[in-house]
Amino acid sequence: MDHKAAPRMSEPASALETLPAIAGSESLADQVYSVLRTATRRGVLTPGQKVTERQLADQLDVSPTPVREALRQLVHEGLFERTGPRSLRVAEYEKDVRREIAEAEAALCGLAARLAARKVTSALINELEAILDESDSVVERLLAAKSPRERDSDVEQILTLMRRFHHRIETSTGNAVIEGLLSQSRAFTDDERHDRTLITADRDAAATRRRYDQHRDILSALRSGDESLCERITIEHHLEALAALSGL
Repeated sequence: MDHKAAPRMSEPASALETLPAIAGSESLADQVYSVLRTATRRGVLTPGQKVTERQLADQLDVSPTPVREALRQLVHEGLFERTGPRSLRVAEYEKDVRREIAEAEAALCGLAARLAARKVTSALINELEAILDESDSVVERLLAAKSPRERDSDVEQILTLMRRFHHRIETSTGNAVIEGLLSQSRAFTDDERHDRTLITADRDAAATRRRYDQHRDILSALRSGDESLCERITIEHHLEALAALSGL
């Protein structure tokens, strides 16, 4: 086992201290890879943030070797950039690159929806419908709120429910490759989505309502089993939503 006795905590408090502990049956390098990828997706590690292999190893309580192996893959995927032999920074995307990633994300979500329609079950429909029934009242409350501060918890709840809705469609395909590609193709971190959704809901309530109602359209297309319709509606929904977030 490649664990050390204890991490060194002499570094000042930072976002690195919120990284979860390494624990599991996978190799240490695979676990470190998963933790760091999730941290970038959720905004724990933010674009442009500088890190070192030693900092990450200390925080995760492992030796530098599995960290170095994990970072090699993350650099290859474009999530981190080397700034020195042992130093890196979280990648920052140019506007054009972010737009291209958004297009890839929308296309993959559309493909997942097509496959979900092909394999649709009544259990899946009932589960998705229950998610939307739960979120309807939250959306009404969100759009009626008078300030971003009032909307904050509602935005978090809506994003959680919508992630569950789309993730359930993606997992229903039973295609681990597509799920893996989607996990690598998110144009925005969870924190970025939260902050930008607060702004868009405040600026244009009607557009926010329209994008939310599109989830019912996706559900209806799934229920019909129309693969092409489901794919098209899903792509249009994701492109519109991502364009709204990108325009801030």
